Parts: sequence; C-alpha cells; structure tokens
Amino acid sequence: MNDQKKSYEDLVTENEELRAQLDEARDVLTAIRTGSVDALVVEGPKGEQIYSLQGADFPYRVFVEHMNEGAVTIDENGFIVYANHLFADLVGLPLEQIFGGQLSQFVAQADQSQWDDLIREANGEPSRRELAFVSASGESIPVLLSARHLPVEPGRFYCCIVSDLRRQHLHEQLRQSEERLRLATTAAAVGIWEWNVKTNRIRWDTQMFTIYGAAPTADGFVPYETWSHAVVPEELPVQEGILWETVRRCGSSTRRFRIRRYRDGEERHIEAVEIARTDAQGATEWVVGTNIDITERKQAEHQLLENHRFISEMTSVLPGILYIFDLQEQRNVYVNRHTGAVLGYSPEEAHTLGADFIATVLHPDDAIRLLQHFESFKDLENGVTAQVEYRLRHRDGSYRWFLSRDVVWQRTREGGVRQILGIGTDITERKRTEEALMASEQRFSKFMRNLPGLAWVKDAQGRYCYANEAAQHVFRRPAEDLYGKTDKELFSEETAEQFIMHDKEALSSSSGIQTVETLEHPDGIHFSLVTKFPIHRSGGEPPLVGGIGIDITDRVRSEQQLKASKEQLQLLTDKLEQLVKERTQELQHSQERLRALTSELNLAEQRERKRLATDLHDHLQQMLVVGKLAIGQGKRAASGVPACEIILKKVDDILSDALAYSRTLVAELSPPVLRDHGLVASLRWLAEYMEKKHDHRVTIEVPDDQELDLPEDQRILLFQSVRELLINSAKHAGTGQARLTMTRQAGRLCIAVKDEGKGFNLAAAAAAAAGDRPGGEMSSKFGLYSIRERMLALGGTFAVTSAPGQGTTATLVLPLARSAEESGLSCDALQLEAAPAARNKKDAGLQTGRKIVPVILVDDHAMVRQGLRSVLDAYADIQVVGEAGDGAEAVKLVEELRPRVVVMDINMPKMNGIEATEQITRRYPDTIVIGISVNATRENEEAMRAVGAVRLMTKEAAVEQLCDAILEAVKKEATG
Repeated sequence: MNDQKKSYEDLVTENEELRAQLDEARDVLTAIRTGSVDALVVEGPKGEQIYSLQGADFPYRVFVEHMNEGAVTIDENGFIVYANHLFADLVGLPLEQIFGGQLSQFVAQADQSQWDDLIREANGEPSRRELAFVSASGESIPVLLSARHLPVEPGRFYCCIVSDLRRQHLHEQLRQSEERLRLATTAAAVGIWEWNVKTNRIRWDTQMFTIYGAAPTADGFVPYETWSHAVVPEELPVQEGILWETVRRCGSSTRRFRIRRYRDGEERHIEAVEIARTDAQGATEWVVGTNIDITERKQAEHQLLENHRFISEMTSVLPGILYIFDLQEQRNVYVNRHTGAVLGYSPEEAHTLGADFIATVLHPDDAIRLLQHFESFKDLENGVTAQVEYRLRHRDGSYRWFLSRDVVWQRTREGGVRQILGIGTDITERKRTEEALMASEQRFSKFMRNLPGLAWVKDAQGRYCYANEAAQHVFRRPAEDLYGKTDKELFSEETAEQFIMHDKEALSSSSGIQTVETLEHPDGIHFSLVTKFPIHRSGGEPPLVGGIGIDITDRVRSEQQLKASKEQLQLLTDKLEQLVKERTQELQHSQERLRALTSELNLAEQRERKRLATDLHDHLQQMLVVGKLAIGQGKRAASGVPACEIILKKVDDILSDALAYSRTLVAELSPPVLRDHGLVASLRWLAEYMEKKHDHRVTIEVPDDQELDLPEDQRILLFQSVRELLINSAKHAGTGQARLTMTRQAGRLCIAVKDEGKGFNLAAAAAAAAGDRPGGEMSSKFGLYSIRERMLALGGTFAVTSAPGQGTTATLVLPLARSAEESGLSCDALQLEAAPAARNKKDAGLQTGRKIVPVILVDDHAMVRQGLRSVLDAYADIQVVGEAGDGAEAVKLVEELRPRVVVMDINMPKMNGIEATEQITRRYPDTIVIGISVNATRENEEAMRAVGAVRLMTKEAAVEQLCDAILEAVKKEATG
C-alpha cells in the first residue's frame, strides 16, 4: 500500500517536473525567438552543451523566420536544434514537438539512403537532393533538401533548407500563365489596366501605352489624367459617369469611346471592359479592365454597312433584270423591282405576275434555248459565267432582246446546282446595230467593188485577205491568186521589201502613214499614192493592215516633166544671176572709177538705177510671169491630184512672192510713176507708200501743175532726196506724221519736209559726224550730207533747221530752167539756208547725228545681195561697203575693209557661212556677224551663235528687220 502510494506520488512529482521543464522550454524558445538571451545550455547525450545566441545574430534570426522556405539546424547526430515556422507548417507539427527530434524522422523510408549521402557530402561542400518528406498527417511531400556544414564550435552543426517543390511548381505554373496572358494580350492588342481606388494609383501594361501612343513609364503607373486627357472632350463626361457608376455599385461595364492618340493626334475608337473587386468589408477596392483599339473594326463595320447599302441600292436601281432562278422548282425566287419598268409594266402588273414574271413574258421560240441554258449548269463550276440571249415581251406587245449572264448561286448538299444568280441586259439596240452593221457591210462591200481607187487588207502575217477590183487590176492578179499569199510570194524582192517596210511603219503609227509605192508593169514603173493604217481587233488579237490608194502614174510622169522644166528654168535663172552679177561688178568698177567726179556719179547712178529697173521689169518680171502661167497650166493638168496641186500651189506662191519683191525693187530703184507721170504724181505716190509701209502719215501740198517739166536726173534726185527725208522722219521724229510742201517762185523749185517730232542738236550732230570720218565725210548715198552734195552739184541748196523737242524742217531748193508761176507759198518762210560749199566741217552737223555703220553683204546669189543692198541703201546710217559671193571671199573682204557688220548667208560654195563666221569672229572680235538664211532652223541658229554670230534671221524677214537688227547689235556692242 505504501509502495503504491509512493509510486503515485512519484508520478505526480515527475509530471509536475516535466510540466515545469516544458514551461521553461517554452520560455527559452520565446526568449530565443525574440533574441532576449545570448546563450543556451542544452543537455544532450554528451552532457550539457552551451550554445551562444549573441544579440548581433538577431537580424539573421528574423530573416530566417521570414524566409519563403523551411529552415532547420541539426547537430552532428541529426537532432533538430532550430526550425522556422515555414518548416513547421510543412510537416504539420508545432515547433515544440519538432525541437530535439531527428530530422531524418520526416524523410520517407525509401529516401533514407539519400538522406545519409546528403549529410555525408555536406561535410565537404554544400549538397542537395530531391527527397520525399512525410508530414504528420502522412502526406508525402516532394522537397528539395539542401545541407551545408556550419563552422561553429563546439561540435558540428548543419543548416538545412527545405524547399516545397509543390509551391515551386505552382509558382512556375503561375509564371507561365502570366506569360501566356501577356503574349495573348499583346497578340490581340489588348491593353490591361488596374486601378486601386483607395490609393488612386493606376497601372498600365505595355499594350496600354501602345494603344494610347503615350511614352511608357518605368513602373507602369500613370496619373488619371493620362487617360482622361486622351478621351475626346465631348465624350469624357459620359465615360467618367459610367466608370464611377461601376465603382459605386461594384459591378462591371462595357464602354466605347474615342481618343486622340498622343503619338500623332489620330482619332481612334476604343472598346473598354472593366470589373470592380471589393475588400473584406465589401467596399470597392480594385477596378481591373481592358482596352482594345477597335478603329479598324469600326472602319470595317462602316465599310460593311456601306457595302450592304451599296448592294441594296444597286439592286434597287439596276436598270437590268436581276434575278435568282431555282432550277429544281423551275421558277424565279427573286427578281428586282425594276424588272417591270424595263419592259414597260407598272409595279402593280409586275407584282401580280409575281416570281413567274419572266417566264410569262418569255418569247415562245426562246423557251427551249433558255431551258438548255439552265441544263448546262449541271456541269458548271463555281465562278464560271454562262450566258444566253433571248427575247421578252414588252408591254406594248413588241419583243426586246436580252443577254443574261448567270453564275452558280446555291448548291444542294450533294453538290448539284440548285439556284443561279443572273442579270439580264437589254441588248435590243445592239441587235439592231448588228443588223444595221450587216447591212452596212453589204453596202460597204458593194462600194469597195465599185471604188476606182485601190483597197486591200492584210492579216498579221502579211497575207492578203481582201482586195477590191481596182487593187486586183493594179496588182495584175485576181482575188484567188492574192488571198492567203504574202508580198514575197507575189512580187519581186525589191517590191515586196518596199511593201513590207511600209506595212511595219503603218503598224507602229497610231494614225497610219501616207507614202508612194511603185510596181513594175509592162509599160514601165507604175506609181500609187497609198495610205496604210492599222486595223485593231478586240480580244488582244494582232492588228490587220489596211491600205487604200490611187494610181498616180500619170501625175508622177507629169511631175517628172515639170521637174525637167524647172531645171531648165533654174538654168535660165542662174544665167540671169550671172548676168546680174557681171553687170553689178561692172557697176562697182564704174563707181570706183567715177567716185571722184560727184556730178558724173550722180548721173551715172541714176541711169544705172533706171537701167536695172528696166532690166528687172523687162526680163526677170516677164520670166516670172511666164513661170506663173506655166504653173497655172500645170495646176489645171493636175486637177484632182491633191498632192500635186499642193506642190504647184507652193511653187506658184513662191513665184508670186518673187514677182512682188521684184516690183518692190523696181519701185525703189526707179518708180515707174516717176518716169511715166512726173515729180508731182510721184510725190503723191510716195505719201501713200510711206503710210502703207512705214505707218507714217504724210500731208502733201503740191501744185496741180502739168507744166512742171524737169530733166529726168533732177526728177530722180529730188524724189529720192524727199524719200530719204521722209524715212528719216518716220524713224526718228516719233510722231507718225509729217508735212510735204512744194512751191515754184522766181525760177526756183522749193520742196520742204517738216515734222513736229523730237528734233536734234545740229552742232552735236555736226561734231559727231566730223569725228566719224576724216573731213566730216558721210555716206556717199542718200544721207543728209550726200543730199546736200548732190543738190549743190545741180546748182541748188539743201538746208536743215532743227532743235531738241522742236521738230525738224529740211528744205530742197533747185533752180528751174524756165520761170513758172508762183504758188503763193514763199520759200523765204521756209528759212532756206544757202551754204556756199559742203567742204566746211560745220556743215557735217546737217546730218542725223548717227555714226555710219559700214556693212558687207555675203551671199552667193547676186540678186539677193542686190536686194539687200537696196534695202540698206534706204537707211542713212548704214553703208554697204562691199559684197562677197562665198565665205572665203567674205573673209578676205573683211580683212581689206574692216566693216562693222557682216550680213552672212549660210549655204554658199567654197566655204559656208558658219566656217566664215568662225574665222571672222576669231580674227576680228569687234566685227558683228548677223546670219541670214532661207532655212533659219534652230540648229542653224545654234551653230551660228556658237561661232560668234549675234543672231540668225530668214531672208524674207530681212526687208523689215535687217536694219534694226544691225543698229541694235551695234548699239548693244557699244554699250558693253
């Protein structure tokens, strides 16, 4: 009894001691975890052992406690001396049951050997193994166990890290899910955002920045304004209202709105979906949403709506018959509303007939053809069009032709064609046109058979496929011998090559060509004027070559005869030019011999002018008239031949121009009116001439006296002097008008030319004239000085009064052989000046004040040179000092005379004008060269300018422009 009581008491005491030890262990554990103790004494198999827990280790203990993996420290025997809470949670035991226990007790039996190897390897280097732990509940847990020896004294300890592989797998799956979500949202262009309502922080993913065109932030957080400022202002209030309503009721919403993208300001359409999440108290804490740029979808939707509208409108306004025909039911299941209108039926009438409308109005003769057309769809593939023509009855009882184009619209499950879609187009007019065309072709065929001209057609290989009877006659082959054969098979090689070459030229030309072709005939070569042209065909087929022509053999032979006549005429012209050249040379030699004798020179010059005028009138003009007559005969002979008529007209125009020009030369050399009707009539003619040619109106006051009989030389001198004075007035006065008066008084004839123009300084003009040439000498022709000299030679006088701004008056006074009645206008009123002699230098001021421009004329035609000289002789400030018949002669003459200006023809023998100009401008840079040519093309002008000429003009323009061109070139050269 006592023993049992003692045992009980012993048990109670032992239990209390154990409770005390447990409480102490709990206190120690608490102290260890809080870092309130620095050392711990543990009684183990080897007795008490002291473990240092320095206060400095506290941060590391806190770090271990908060690790995401289990942490355990064991001694060398495998007993657990420390474990964190995560390890306790892993094995499912409280810490107090873990401390002091073997770590190996948690290792699965099958992995015990792995555990032993792990601890053994940990004595050297850190080691790890994948093992299975068994929790307190018996669950097998895959872990990654890492062990490392701890260098602490005394004893040997190991630090073990236990990683729950299940959590790692979950983390990896979560990471992969997040990556898949990111890729999916990026691929779908979906932007994701989240909004912490409590902290008012908003975060965007990368796609959101892309959608809004904003610059990404480092952490993805953006202010609220980044979104609100992008929304189109007029839509922002509504969008904010929907968003805040979603927050208030903690629900979800779907919105569509527009933004202006930050990057480029482009307006984009956005579709947004958001959902709110609550906290533990049920208040909205988070809003998560997505944004999608649906601009392209909106555009596509808009385009789809437009397409639907277009199709609807098209089917409603389509003028043709649009239908869907069911082959199985043999009826129309749809026809557009314009079907009745096309055939003249009212909508009510068309509606009454219904789907069988077309079948009702179909022409009976076309029913079988239409059924055969429908039968052909059994083998028709999708997308292939089949067409048929048929007639439908119009409301007025007439039938109209239609062309239907059908495609497969719907098939049966077995693949057969069930329905077809088609459109019927009214081709009645086309049918009528085809009938008219057929009739036209018949008329054309009849016309071509009776056409006197040639007509033929060749195919792309050059084979004849049509030739009318005229062509067969010229080709000397019937149609059966022509058709299907080429030129090389029918004609000689030379003729065939000619035809083929012209065919190729016609094919390469859009409008065809016109040419002359030849063909050998027994009576000689025959000529045809042909027009060849391409005949384009549809379907991309090569074009044909068409040809029409007329036999112009007679005309060509006539032209050849005319050419021979022209050559003979040219020989005569050359002889005439040679004669003129010889006579001109004789005149030049005569002028040189008699220049010192002023009086004799005047008489000889006037006689020579008259003689040249007579020669031109009696010879050249007569020959030109004969030529025009011959041309007129040729034109009548060539009537009906357009090309020949054109050529003869051109020749006729040339002869007309030459005749007009010869008349001008005759008038300027010795006007017929002066010779035939006297001085008074010639002055009236001169007034009309000045107004017509120089636009200078001359008021003339001359006596109507038929008894004024002057010697011929005096009449010519006075006439030419007056003409020179009027030309000067026209050129310099600037008023466009002048007054001419003639009176007789005291045995003298007085002629005055007066204008109210610009005038000039006589003294300055005299000084300039005196400085221009030695002794004040001026032009030997019809300059003012020359007029004075000639008047003095006849015993008369010449006076000029002028001042700047006060006009000019020039007076000619000539003594008469016999007295005549005075006209009532006194010569004294004209302020006549009777200078004793012209040799005084002051008298040089009586001229116009311009420098004399010496000019050389270069042309291989003496008649042209003479004509140019006649033109330039009319100008007081230009003097022709020499003439040359070719380029080499011109170069030599320039070296001798050193002229200021050379008028140079281009086409000349020995040396042409371009080569001569190059030598002259290179040797004498101060010499100005002006080119003239019948063919003043751009190439000739560029060539002349390249070698130094100032310009190039046509010969026919020289009459009006040469003088001004010379003066303008000299003035430009002088002013630099």
